Amino acid sequence: MNRPKTFIAALCLSACLTPIAAAGTVEIQLENVKQIEGQVMIALFANEEDWKSSDGMDGRIVPVTSEQVSATFSDVPEGTYAIRLFHDVDGDGSLKTGRFGIPSEPYGFSNNAPVRFGPPKFKAASFTVGAEPVTQIIKLK
Repeated sequence: MNRPKTFIAALCLSACLTPIAAAGTVEIQLENVKQIEGQVMIALFANEEDWKSSDGMDGRIVPVTSEQVSATFSDVPEGTYAIRLFHDVDGDGSLKTGRFGIPSEPYGFSNNAPVRFGPPKFKAASFTVGAEPVTQIIKLK
């Protein structure tokens, strides 16, 4: 028997049998949209390190044309994620803040994680994505 061919065949067979991580869908629905203008800037984070650096793995910019604002992230690999978003009312692409860095435009986090002296921890905003669709209903603050 030719050993290299057997090895290659075994390698191909094991690759075919290796489970591929399932991908899920994350739908975001916003509540408390008070101004029908501007856009919502949404970032999806895959880990705490990126959450701290504000370096999201994926993002969406959704125009606000009604009180019902939603967005969908498709083909999200199984794992733990968190969402950070804000309603960019003036459409300039940045979150306006007032004194002491407190946001003056509406914002929100997955799980409606509470805000205390800065953004919530990744753990408070995190949720699990699997094969079943996940819906996050986020109330703007």
